[in-house]
Amino acid sequence: MVFTFQKPIPLGKFSFDVSFHKFHVTKPNRAGCNKIYEIRRSKSFFFELADPSANTNDIHLKIHTNDYHMKSTPISYSSTCSFPNLRFQISKMLQHFFSHQKVIPRSIQKKYFNLIRSKLLNRYFLVNSRADKVTLRNSQTKTFFNFSYKRYRFYFGIFTPCNFSTTYNFEPKHTQICRVPSPYIMSHNRRACVSHQKNLDIFHNIKKPTLLSDDNINNKQFHATLIHKRWQHRTNKHVHSTRLGISYDVSYLANDQHSVPIHIERRMYQKRFNNFRSHHSDSSKRSKKQKSRFQRACRSVFYNRGHKKKKLLRNGLVTLDEKLHRARQHRFLFLPSQHINKPVQHLRYYKGLMLRLAEDYNFPIPPERSRRPVGAVRAITVLRMTQDRLSRQRSRDILLSTSHTHSPATTPQPILLKEEETWHEKLGIWIPNDLLPYVTDEPVYISKRQAKIKGQHFSPGCGFWFDGIRKRKEAHELAVRQQKEHEAWEVKRRAQEEELSARAKLWGTSSNRIEYREDMCKDLTKFQDHFHKKITPLADRRSVLHNRLTQGKNVYKTNKQLLQLEQELGRFNIDYFSVIDDNSPQYRYKGHTSDDTKQLELRPHKRPPILPAYTDRHNIEIKKLRLDIMSPEDSKVFALP
Repeated sequence: MVFTFQKPIPLGKFSFDVSFHKFHVTKPNRAGCNKIYEIRRSKSFFFELADPSANTNDIHLKIHTNDYHMKSTPISYSSTCSFPNLRFQISKMLQHFFSHQKVIPRSIQKKYFNLIRSKLLNRYFLVNSRADKVTLRNSQTKTFFNFSYKRYRFYFGIFTPCNFSTTYNFEPKHTQICRVPSPYIMSHNRRACVSHQKNLDIFHNIKKPTLLSDDNINNKQFHATLIHKRWQHRTNKHVHSTRLGISYDVSYLANDQHSVPIHIERRMYQKRFNNFRSHHSDSSKRSKKQKSRFQRACRSVFYNRGHKKKKLLRNGLVTLDEKLHRARQHRFLFLPSQHINKPVQHLRYYKGLMLRLAEDYNFPIPPERSRRPVGAVRAITVLRMTQDRLSRQRSRDILLSTSHTHSPATTPQPILLKEEETWHEKLGIWIPNDLLPYVTDEPVYISKRQAKIKGQHFSPGCGFWFDGIRKRKEAHELAVRQQKEHEAWEVKRRAQEEELSARAKLWGTSSNRIEYREDMCKDLTKFQDHFHKKITPLADRRSVLHNRLTQGKNVYKTNKQLLQLEQELGRFNIDYFSVIDDNSPQYRYKGHTSDDTKQLELRPHKRPPILPAYTDRHNIEIKKLRLDIMSPEDSKVFALP
């Protein structure tokens, strides 16, 4: 017997190759999912993973790209397994990509390596799940996702070849399977590149199948019966949120039918939330995340949910009463002693003041809590409502008859009978006192178009008619308010004009130029103050040096310092606009001076300007010249011997 000994394989003995494979399309369409074929603004990289069904020892992973700057030379990578798993394959292909690209730095590579790898792995399972489906749908799943860094855009995806036959123009008989990556995949493993998308089999006239089985009952009667059973058996449902780390109980309460005429909503049941508990006791990572999410939900409810302004106190905090009020508004639990009642919207009692029996509904309702028989309750309710209606009608008739006896029948004026309402004799309805001044002979039309053509209008006394009268009141109040605001603005404008006129008279100019004159004067004063502040130390120093020369102290040194000071004074110059802002309105929007303003600013006794000796400066402010016509005072001066 011969024993054979196999040498153990060391770690990293297995290897596989990774390389780039370039693809190109000539179709001009680059919109939607076909943006992966764009080569100017973005680059695409599709990872072709190894097929586990292929019985081969040579594994060659390819990255299909439209970037022609990538080198297609394969590089070998080592592995401890003969067939590496998907995660390892994607990691090595990403490493191969990052080692060849030149725009993403090493720090960004380390930051986003795990993210890109996990998204590629998820994309692989999404693509396979969509391809294995057999539904008659045209839903699409993208084979790629976007990744951007600064101005560089990349499309990473799982390689899914087109697999349509391609015929070349130079040899019509030669066909080849298209290996261009497809941007999406559909059910029944349907996919195509941009050149063959027109050949895809698309399902038409897709209709959702309707379930006609009686087992799936979904109507109002079924839900009402279910809620009634839960209320009758006092069923408590325990709700636990793993995301927030909280739990609470849900139960149903029934509203008494006696309170229905008082309340407008007429809802039968209420859903109660209570027994709140938080599970954030441990210091694990999961508990910290749950606590962070719950605190974020609390801040959303207490501060900015509903797009309302924050009502904060002076110290910037919200009181407990306000928190409870907002929690009731948004049906939110955050305290163990808190409970919230939420009305069930789709189950309501019938309208009307008369109590209804259980036979009036096609589903069970909560029974009466009163000990009286239901028939007695109905009879008493009807009798009470009838008596109230008759008493109100009798009182109105008495008041109307009294008013007719004391006023002439030819004056259809309203008669004040109550503190809040007034009986309108002509219309025959009760009108609130605040709306009475706005009730005229003009009807309330149902729309603006009907108002133009004098068409259909609401009957007096209905709800829409009262809404129209209220709109008249609001329009009148708005017009009065706007009139008052306009009058106040007019008074303010006149006061401002008078104030400008007074200032302009003081300066000897017009009201249009007063602000320009004042701003120019302020800037000139500011520049002179700055100039005086800078020149004063030099002048004081020169006087000190002259005193030293007069006293004969250190004549040589003093003369040298004085010479340097004179040179410094000769070079001393401050630019006007280095101190003053040249973007001020008086420098940008000077405009032209009108003739009326020139007449107001005329100064006949102003001395003529002395032009400077240097003429190389272009920006010279020319003073206003006096008139050539001499005044009588000037003629007297020149007439002296």
